[in-house]
Parts: sequence; C-alpha cells; structure tokens
Amino acid sequence: MPSLSTGALQKATRKAIVSLFNDNSTLQNQFFTDQALSIILSEKCGVDIDADTVAKAFAAGGESRYSLQLKDMSIGHEGESVLFVYKAHRLLGGPYITAIGWFDSVKAAEAINPFVGKSIADCAIIDKKVKEVLGKQLKKDHEKKAKDKSTNKRPPSPSSEKPPSVAFSKYYFTPWFDSGMQPDPQFGSDSHGHNSRLFVQQTFLMREELDEMMGDNKWKEMPEFRHYIASLAGLPSLGDVKKGGLEFMNKATDTFFREYNTSFIKHIENVWTSTMILPYIIGGHPELAHEFIRWLRASDDGDLAADNFAWSTKEIEIENQKSYGESHECRIDECMICLTKNADPGVILEDSFIAEIKDSLFESLESEEVVNFLDRSRWQQADEYDPVRKRICEVVAPHASQQQRIECLVQEINAMARTNVKEARRTVRVVIFVTLNHPYNRESVDKKREERSTMKEKLKVKRVNGTERITGYFNHVEGVLAEAEKAVEEAGEQKYKDIFDHYRKSDNKTSAVEREKKVQGFEAATEKPRNITKNQRRGDIFIPIAVGGGIALSYFAKKRKNESVVREEIAFREIKLDNVQLRLNEPPLETMELDKMKVLLQQDEAARLARNDMVREEGTSWMKINSVDPLSQAMKDEVTNYLAFRNANKN
Repeated sequence: MPSLSTGALQKATRKAIVSLFNDNSTLQNQFFTDQALSIILSEKCGVDIDADTVAKAFAAGGESRYSLQLKDMSIGHEGESVLFVYKAHRLLGGPYITAIGWFDSVKAAEAINPFVGKSIADCAIIDKKVKEVLGKQLKKDHEKKAKDKSTNKRPPSPSSEKPPSVAFSKYYFTPWFDSGMQPDPQFGSDSHGHNSRLFVQQTFLMREELDEMMGDNKWKEMPEFRHYIASLAGLPSLGDVKKGGLEFMNKATDTFFREYNTSFIKHIENVWTSTMILPYIIGGHPELAHEFIRWLRASDDGDLAADNFAWSTKEIEIENQKSYGESHECRIDECMICLTKNADPGVILEDSFIAEIKDSLFESLESEEVVNFLDRSRWQQADEYDPVRKRICEVVAPHASQQQRIECLVQEINAMARTNVKEARRTVRVVIFVTLNHPYNRESVDKKREERSTMKEKLKVKRVNGTERITGYFNHVEGVLAEAEKAVEEAGEQKYKDIFDHYRKSDNKTSAVEREKKVQGFEAATEKPRNITKNQRRGDIFIPIAVGGGIALSYFAKKRKNESVVREEIAFREIKLDNVQLRLNEPPLETMELDKMKVLLQQDEAARLARNDMVREEGTSWMKINSVDPLSQAMKDEVTNYLAFRNANKN
C-alpha cells in the first residue's frame, strides 16, 4: 500500500471518517472502535491507516463535517498534493466508499478513478475479511462493556482517577478560595474580593482545619478521600518507595500535605499574621477585635513584659467564612495565640494605622458591651468611634484579599487600548468606565427586577434598554459626580493633585518597547518545539527527592559544615581509593577535600546502580549522578535537615 506523510494521512482519514458516518445512515448508530475503523479504511481506501491515526483524526476534526464534492480529489498538505482515491468497494452491502466520498455505483466511482473497476473483483473477499475482523472486535468490546457494567468493581488508579489532591481541593482548598472571592457582607455585592478585614480571622480557621485534617492522618477517615483510599487497596507493598508500590503512594501523599503546609505558611499565614496586616482584625469579629485591642493596651502598659496578660477563653461563633450560612466555633485564646505569634505589638502601636486611632480603640475597652466598629446603631454616641470606622473603610476595605478585580481591569484596559489612546488617558477612561457602567448595569437590573412579581419574570430581566436606560444612566452619572465632588472636598486639593499626578507622570507608565519585547518573547517560546527528555521518553517512574529519591550532592558545602556526613557515608559504603579502603577518622579520608569526596560518591553510586540493574540508560556516566541514596545512618538523619533547607529556600 502507498504511504503518506502524517499530516496528509490524518487529514485524509478525517475526511473518510466524516464521509463514512455522514453519508451512510446505516452506520450512524453503530459502535465502531478506532481499530475497527482503521481496518475498514485501510482495506477500502488502499492506504495503511492504524488505530492511532484514526484517533488523532477524530481529535483534530474540530470542524466535524466537510463538504465533500466529487471534484475534491486532491488533499494539499505543506505543498504536497495527494490523489487519495485508490479503490472503491461496496461496504457491508451499502454504497461504494472511497477516501473522499460515497458513490451509488461503480460507474460514479470510475468517473473519479478509471482504474477502480479493476479492483471490484476483490470486493467479496475484502468484505468477508472486514466482516470477520469487525465482528470479533465488536463482540469483544460488547462483552467487556457488559462485564464492567455488571461488576463495576474495577479498582481505580490512584495516580489518575482520584488522587488526594482532588479530594483535598473539593473539601478544603476550593471552598476557602471561593470564600476569598466573595463580597464582604458589610459592603454589598460590589465588594467581591475586598474582604481583608475578615481574612485575618479566616487564616486561623484555615490553619485549624488544616491541622485537624493532617493530625493523625484524619483525612483518611473523611468521606471526600474514600475513593482514593479504596484505590490503594489493590496496590502491593514492595518495601521501597523507589519501586512505586504502596510505600511510594503513602510517602507521596505525606509529601503533598507537607508541601502544601509549607506553602500555606509562606503565602497565607506569615502574610496575614504579620505586624503590618494583623491590625486589620479591628474590622473583623467584634470579640476578636476587642481581644486584639486589649493585647495592644497590655503592651502599652507593660503588662505583656510583666507576663500579667491572659487571653479570654470564651467560645465564639464566626459566621459566613468558607461559605455563606456556615459558622465556625472557636476559642478566643487559641485563635489569638495563633494570630499574634508573628506580630510585634510595640511596632504596631507606633504604626500610623493604629497610632492615629489608638485613643478611640482604648476607649472602646471601657464600653459595657463589646464594640462593633461598623455598627453605629449600637454605639452609645452617634460619632463615638467614627475615626476607627473611617480607618477600616478607607484603608482595610479597599485592600483586596486576591487580585480577581485587577484581572477584570486588565481585560477592560485591553478593550480600551483598541481605541488607540495612550496609557494615561486609557487608564483614566477605564476608571471612569468601571465607576459608571459596571455599577449601573447591576443596579438598574436589580431595580427592574423588583418591579416583577414572580421569580421567573425577575430572571428574564438581563438588561435595561431604551429610554429607561438612558434616563437612568444620566441620573446615575449625576449621583456619581456628586459623590466625586464630595470625595475631593473631603480629601483636599493636595490629595486630589497627588492622584492626578500619579496618572499623569511618565514613570508610572508601562514601556511600550518593553511590552512589545515581552510579547515577541512569548510568541517565540510558543513556536519553539518542546524538548522531550530521555527520562520522559523512557516512561519510567520518577521518584522525587522529597518522596525518598535521595539527597542532592549540591546540598553538601563547607559553609553548611556537613562534610562529616559525607565522610561517614563513604566509610559506610567501604569505598576504596587506589585499592585501599577509606576508613573514618583515618587518612586520607580524614583530610580529604569535599569536592573529591563528592566525586567518590558519584562513582560509587553509579556502580551501585549498575550492580542492582537500576541504571535506566546504557552508558550513563558517573558524572551525571547528581544525587545519592542515603545508606549510612548519618546520611539518613541528614535527610531531615536537607528537606528543611530546601523548604527554607522556597520561603
């Protein structure tokens, strides 16, 4: 049979498959495997087509349908023109098939290829062969499908179907992430992501839930992980993580939780409990804000230094965290000990954020009831804690806990850039657009829906149109302008000038040259073919160092003072130099340079792997060995220090 290039073959195969199903109704409701289709197409079209090509042809066929005309004989691919009509045969008693279409008669097929009639004599033999192979394949697939349906006990693959990360995301990560995306209940639906006043206390709740999940491996008892636990039942215990059995999966799961905990400490805990961010808690739960202020006053009075301060042990409920309507119980002392462990009260008191409202904060401690700084209705005097409330609204509330709103703004700027205006005007227009259009679109729809009586009618309202929209929009603009004038008046001329200069100055603009250079770099990177390494081509199991793959030799250095560990490993391995065994505390090992010892370890590790048939590629040089498995007790003990060093570098 003739052979074609991969691109032309896939394109031709796709046309043949689409033609096969679109133009023959008798086949549309039948089940065909890729293997069965490859047999049919190969025999009928006279070209070698394997099952993988059929699968790729399906995957590449985004158009799904083709306009197949009799004149459409040539298939162009990168300058290559292929005449793909070689044979036309009757398929299972139906019309005649070629690679480019169906024909009702041999005469119609011969109009395309005059030599097709010479092959018709083989039709009965080919049809019989195709029927036999296809029948066996269909019977085998049917039996397998029926067996799977009846038993339904096939153990899932722990590495692909239900890994622990999926259950962890469903139970823990995604709900807490979504919580950070939600609007602040105090500031309305347009405040999504601006909930930093609540994120300090949320940090404790996330830490508490994570510790509970990881403690004594309680995650194994949670229903979210039952599929993963069940998938481990069929794995054999091979005694070594490097063999990829049950030990590897257990170690990999432990490593996953450990790595996530490290990331949580770096990106969440250390940030939201820092000296700079912790004061945001004054806008959070009133009881926690009250205890935080007590802690500050105790520091101011010297009671912390004298160890005369104790947290309240009261239990409280924190609502609408992780998901709306859900509440979490916690003890104040446990929460505040966790949140204040990284903060310095002395520095907090000197910071202008707290220093300027310190008197109002300390006065709140004298109130008979715990003060909610955002609920004026419960204050004894109308403007009693206005300085604190203003500080929360002006400083804390605008601080987004995540950058989703910024991502939306990037898209707005991209749309505005198409109007061919420069950076400063583009930024100002986007601010105006976001300030005017977005709120009005939402508010006008909400107002219109209030006029409808049933929920079905309310949901039909998607947008306000016509005169009603124009009139309402002008009223909305007038209201925004009045608020803007009031804001300028309260902020003062100097603040207004500072904001204006911020947008106007060139040093705040993105360089068009730098941006174009980055775009070109990205485009070049996407066109560059991906480099498949030899390890990836081999498909062997990869054991990360964190799961038990050994210690990187680069970790050992004089500045870390761990040369003695390398010496003990060499002595334990009984490595010889010039046919003399190296012994601990004896020359030449006692005075050997670290670089020389690393070379000896590389050579011995390469030899050990070869002896144990663990070398993945013939001719592997010892110079390519960059990590060693710990054999001595000293090296095994050093694994803990190595992992701590690696995690510290990440942080």
